[in-house]
Amino acid sequence: MPEFGNVIADLAAGVSTAPPPDLRDRLLALLSEESRGKEPSRAGILLHKAGLLIMRSDEMPWEPAPIPGILSKSIFVDSKRKYSTSLVRVQPKAVYPSHRHNDIEEVFLLEGDFFIDGVRMVPGDFCRSEPGSVHGPSTTESGALLLVFA
Repeated sequence: MPEFGNVIADLAAGVSTAPPPDLRDRLLALLSEESRGKEPSRAGILLHKAGLLIMRSDEMPWEPAPIPGILSKSIFVDSKRKYSTSLVRVQPKAVYPSHRHNDIEEVFLLEGDFFIDGVRMVPGDFCRSEPGSVHGPSTTESGALLLVFA
C-alpha cells in the first residue's frame, strides 16, 4: 500500500498526516482476498509474476502529500532495499521545503518546469542528491511531473 510508505516517511520527518478516508475499507478488502488465497489486487497492475511487474500508472490513484499542491503515486516500494519509485505531480507555484537527504534521491523531470537551488529544470533533466546533501526550497512555475527514485 503506497500510503504506508508515505506515513512512515512523514513520521520520520516529523510531519503529522491523516490516512486517506478509504484506507480502512481497502485494507479489509486486501485481507479478505489474502485469506481466500488470492493474490491481492492493486489498481494498475497488469502483470505481477515470476519477478516481472508491469503497471499502468494511469489506473493508480494520486495520493495527496502532506505538502499543499503536491500529489504522488507510489509505483513500487522495495522494503528490503528501502527504495521506492514514485510519480510526483507538483501544482503551479507549490513549494517543496528545504530538506536534507537521508539517502540517494534521483529526480527525472517528465513534464513542466522545476527549480532546485535556483536551477530551472526542463523535461528530460535529471537531478541526483547524495546522502547528507541539503538544498533549498524547490518550486515550479507551470507545474511539474517528476519520476522520483528514493
